[in-house]
Amino acid sequence: MKIIAVTGPIASGKTSLSKKLSKILGYPFWSADACVQNLLAQDACVQQNILILFPEISGKREKVIEKDLLRERALRDVESLKNLERALHPAVEKLCRAFIQEARKNNLKGVILEIPLLFEAGLEKEADIIILVESSPFYQKRRLLKRSKMTVEQASVFEERLLPLSEKRKKAHIVIKNGFFLYWSLFKILWGLQKIPNFH
Repeated sequence: MKIIAVTGPIASGKTSLSKKLSKILGYPFWSADACVQNLLAQDACVQQNILILFPEISGKREKVIEKDLLRERALRDVESLKNLERALHPAVEKLCRAFIQEARKNNLKGVILEIPLLFEAGLEKEADIIILVESSPFYQKRRLLKRSKMTVEQASVFEERLLPLSEKRKKAHIVIKNGFFLYWSLFKILWGLQKIPNFH
């Protein structure tokens, strides 16, 4: 079974590319961001740990996390972001590995994992193929302002915690500069996959 991990900076377009790639290859798709959202909404243990760290982000109902307040609080400084990652990462990693194990159990040909913090979380060792999706500052800012609730300043705080792109490029099997044309980026990924020995 082939495990393809897609990673990249905020607002680089990796989610759209991952979903399209999943459909084309027929591989199931797993998103770390979606996993985090589910944990924040449904996992009592994760909720409790985060509310202990940031009690001021509690909603009107008990044990309900106000996500906008959490984002604002965690992105005030690097140390707060580190604390949030410590509270979330173990649960995310556990669910990611469970997804992979289930796919192997069902004898699937492969899976697509979209993990923004692939290297930072140490999950790159789970992947057979790593795709790094980058974007120009223009398109990145455009996507950020259009779709994300995160401000440019908050994104900068988040990016400070990440492994430099220069290091990620060395570790990735395929590096894509994603621009306006999604299908051109997708074609480049598929072309890159064909060049990898024993991909099929």
